[in-house]
Amino acid sequence: MVRSSLVLVVLGLLVAGCGSSSDDSGLGPGTTAQPSGGGAAAAAKFIACFKQPGYAAVHPESGDESLFALSLAKRGYSVVPVNVEKPGAVAADAFLVFFESADDAAKGVDEAAVVGEGDVPPLVRGATVAGYLDQSSRDAVGPAVERCL
Repeated sequence: MVRSSLVLVVLGLLVAGCGSSSDDSGLGPGTTAQPSGGGAAAAAKFIACFKQPGYAAVHPESGDESLFALSLAKRGYSVVPVNVEKPGAVAADAFLVFFESADDAAKGVDEAAVVGEGDVPPLVRGATVAGYLDQSSRDAVGPAVERCL
């Protein structure tokens, strides 16, 4: 319950982070970054790609997704949340939301008036929005997150 409550407090901390692929993406052979579409397929591809020692990209348990993802689902958006977390941590370091399309992502961010927390502004790339708990979380997992977007 504490974890769920903390995740709800993190609403303003959601920072977008979507990406594109390139030849120097840092992905392994046969691995590609997020396709131009989004949704469940893009989330699964991200989870398979994400490699950062001490962290895991997971579909959060009900109640552990970001408030941004919850509010979008209530507004009728089809979104797939993914958290990047240290096993056993109280809160995730990064919260990603995979939309069905880039247009939906842009519209959802506008409707929800997503803002960054402190020095960590939201990052929207394609059909994905990712947020970080704080700057130290961004520093710790941001490069690995962006390589897989």
